Amino acid sequence: MENIKSKKTVCQLSSLHYATDTRIFYKYALSLSTKYKVVVVGVHPQKEEINGVLIIPFREYKSRVFRIFTSWFLMFFKALKIKADLYHIHDPELMPCAILLRAIGKKVIVDVHENIAEDIFDKEWIKNKRITYSIFDRIEHIACKKSPVVLAEASYLKRYEKFAPDITQIYNYVEPDFFRQFQSNDRDPLHLFYIGIILESRCIAEIMDAMKVLHERNFPVHFHCVGRLYTRIENLIMTHKHYEELKPYLHFYGRKNLEEGYIVSKQCGIGLCLIKPMKNSVESKPTKLFEYMACGLPIITSNFPLYRQLVEDTQTGLTVNPESVSEISDSIQRLIQDKELTKRFAQNGNFSAQKLYNWESERVKLLDLYAKHV
Repeated sequence: MENIKSKKTVCQLSSLHYATDTRIFYKYALSLSTKYKVVVVGVHPQKEEINGVLIIPFREYKSRVFRIFTSWFLMFFKALKIKADLYHIHDPELMPCAILLRAIGKKVIVDVHENIAEDIFDKEWIKNKRITYSIFDRIEHIACKKSPVVLAEASYLKRYEKFAPDITQIYNYVEPDFFRQFQSNDRDPLHLFYIGIILESRCIAEIMDAMKVLHERNFPVHFHCVGRLYTRIENLIMTHKHYEELKPYLHFYGRKNLEEGYIVSKQCGIGLCLIKPMKNSVESKPTKLFEYMACGLPIITSNFPLYRQLVEDTQTGLTVNPESVSEISDSIQRLIQDKELTKRFAQNGNFSAQKLYNWESERVKLLDLYAKHV
């Protein structure tokens, strides 16, 4: 076995994501640790080693503006101290950091988790959208022109192939062996599950409205939600017209790592992935769809063409208009009442995760990319 001291060092950089982010840590870092010494710089409470991966904490800034305009500069100097053989950038605000590292001769890979350029127009907090787009577009062109680029979604190719000459597509598929521990024969369809970022665009209000409808139909559904609850969204929930009535049925666990989060799912019978239509969301498959499949969790998701094709082709769930309370409530009721359908969806999910959306195929692409550039 190769001595750890003789291994080259590769470093994952993120000022936005948690160090234990699913793509960054569970997929990339753990896969790469079989060949390299891996360091992850990301939001984390302390410096520590997890499963052979060294995590170096990066401060989480509450001010979005401060983070965007200063994190790349701070990350640049933190990255230099690591003296890695290759740096892998995971955030759009770190594009200037990628340019600087490249300018002093460092090897850099740029990872595109989302189509951020298009996402700018859906961000309410961005006032001068066209100016912001033009600035970001220019910086991104410079960062990607001479660095290998990794795309998390096939739909991003039409944008990046115009200016990025070296592109690899690595999708957020799952490791079935990891998720097998969360499969269960004791799921209760009256318990709904969601894991991920909690925003208004994730249809929290519509889910609560649908719960109210189902309660009136004598289906006392519970909602189990794993993810960080920001103050603005917490206020939205607490001021919802049905909050007091639904409060005993709402279970918010806060942010948890992947394993702890999916332990919660074992009691649940339906996985929700409802997202309102935005430019970036309609063209990107949520990772949680693959994770729900691997757990054997029947899915209810938005009826965007991309999502509908995925769910219908695999026969793993139902699609709805994410802004229609009646469609959401009717679909939940259907899965509660049709046990044979939910059983079939669960079995098909297990099969699809194993045969169609298995991380092993993406791991090969990742290791090949690193072998080429480290």
